[in-house]
Parts: sequence; C-alpha cells; structure tokens
Amino acid sequence: MRPAFSSGGFLKQSAAVLWTRLSTLTFYFIGDASFGSARGLQAQGRDRLGQTTDRSTDPFIRLPRHSDVGNSIKTVHAFGTSLKLFDMAQLRNALVREALLFLLAVQFLTRLPLPQDLGFSPTRLGAARRYFPLVGAAVGGLGALAYGAAALVQLPQVIAALLATAATILVTGAFHEDGLADTFDGLGAFNREKMLEIMQDSRIGIFGAVGLGMTLALKVAALASLPIALAMACLVVGHGLSRLSNVVVAATSPYIRTSGAGSLLVGRLSWGGTSLAAATGLGCLAVVSTISVPHALAGLAGLALGHLAMRGLYEKRLGGHTGDTQGAVQQWSELGLYLGILAWHSH
Repeated sequence: MRPAFSSGGFLKQSAAVLWTRLSTLTFYFIGDASFGSARGLQAQGRDRLGQTTDRSTDPFIRLPRHSDVGNSIKTVHAFGTSLKLFDMAQLRNALVREALLFLLAVQFLTRLPLPQDLGFSPTRLGAARRYFPLVGAAVGGLGALAYGAAALVQLPQVIAALLATAATILVTGAFHEDGLADTFDGLGAFNREKMLEIMQDSRIGIFGAVGLGMTLALKVAALASLPIALAMACLVVGHGLSRLSNVVVAATSPYIRTSGAGSLLVGRLSWGGTSLAAATGLGCLAVVSTISVPHALAGLAGLALGHLAMRGLYEKRLGGHTGDTQGAVQQWSELGLYLGILAWHSH
C-alpha cells in the first residue's frame, strides 16, 4: 500500500532544502564577490605606500575554496528539521569587505570626500569594478535630483537639463568628459604613435573641444526634450548602464598602455563580480521599464550603438583601449541611451 501523504512533512522538508540551497548559494556569491579579484590582473600589486599585496595570502582578495564553505557552515534546527546555515560572522565580514570595495569604486569615479585609507591596491580596485554601475546610478541620481529641483521651481526644462548635467560633472570632476576630449584630439592624428602622444597631452585641442561640446549639447537637448519623469529616469539609467559599458570594454579589449589609471581596470571580473555588475545594470534598466518597456528597449539599443560607434572610431587604429577611450565610451553610451529613448518617444 502506498504510504499516506503528509502535507506538513512535505512542506517542512521543502523549506529545509530551499533554506540550505539559498544559504550555500549566498555564501558562494558573497564569497566570490568579496574574496575574488579581477581575473587577468597580475598576481601581485603595489599599494600607494609601495607595499606588495599578495593575492594568495591577503584575506581581503583571496579566492574562496570549498573548504571555506565547509568550515563556515553550521547546523541549526528550524521548521522541525536540521538546516545548514553559514556563520553570520563570515557573512558580516564579507559585507564589510564589499562595503570597502564599493567605497573604492566611489573614490575612483567621483570627487566625493572619502577617507584615504580604504585598503587600496590595484587588485582591489580591479575587483571594485563590480560596483561601477551602482556608483554611476548614484551619480545619475544626483543629476536627477538637480533636474527635479529645477522643475519643481518651474525653471525651463533646458535649464533643468543643464543643471543636471553640471551636477554630474561636478560630482565626477569631469572624469569621463576629459577622456572624451582627449580621444577626439587623438583621432585627428595620422598614426597610432602620434595618437597616443596627443591623448597624453593635458591640453585640449580643437577636435577635443568640438567633440566634447557637441556631446554635452546633445545630452542636454535630449534630456530637455523628454517629459520630466522620463528625463530623471534617463539620468539614473544612462549613468549606470554607461559604467557597465566600461566594464564590457575592459573584458573584451586589451589595454595598450603600460601605466595610467586604465591599467588598474583590465581583465575579466570574477563570476560573482560580473553577475553583480550585470544585475545592477538590469536594475537600472528596470527604472525606465516601469514607465515604458519600449522606451527601455529603445534606450538599450541606443546605448549599444553609442558603445560600438565609439569603439569603431578608435579600436582599429589603437588595437585596444586606454583610460581616455574608456571615458569616451562612457560618454557616447550615455548619449546613445538618451537619443534612443528620445527617438522612440518622438515616434
């Protein structure tokens, strides 16, 4: 005779299995994101004091082993059965490490005042790229607040768009805009060597001035042409996804200089880091999707076109990317998203 089915026992067993799987998976994800470092970076890096950071011994960046999971998991009793749950102290330490990586990303991408002693090393900064889209979304959020404040006092939308753009430039110190200007200056050169030389020059030339001016003008015009709520959403999404665009460049194109800020951000992220960066990008896109899914898809298409168009301008000539071209990709990815959404909205 078939045994009687017990709904209570089935629910307890199902809850136990689900809890165990989620706990183990969360530890793997947090562990990979906390201890993992960007693949493709050198095994050792020097911090600002010239001290060597060894990724095999530094607990901040070492990769998790299966023994880490086994040692951290302990048995508890819930739902009337035994469950396995990782040590909360381990989780707390992992979250602290993630917070430091996030602050390193903020320190690198913005001019916001932060403590200098955040445990900087090239490898840790490389791992902090997983938070670039999140930092970008925060920068866009500040721009959206400026836009909304201007609209609240009934300033013309073009003024609101100008103030929002100025706010994001102020927060980032024109970090990416500077790279865009240098890239356009370099595009005026006749060969690769001269292009790299021009891009290293701190002075701005006519090509850089015109390219930067036109890009900023198009961004302001696009934002001013959209409804207020949609323009504010675009700022958050555009800044967030365009930083994800930089992560894609670093993973798919070689860095061609031997030094510079871009040399710290080469190679592929770990699985956990890539997942987190991608999830943040999708979360940004969901902001526009709440207003209109077609607008979101049009913006994503425009961002992809801006990304590919800029890479098409420099990549064949250079055979890779530099820190300046990363700034140019970010700017045109952001602009492409605005124009894509505007094109659909106008249609």
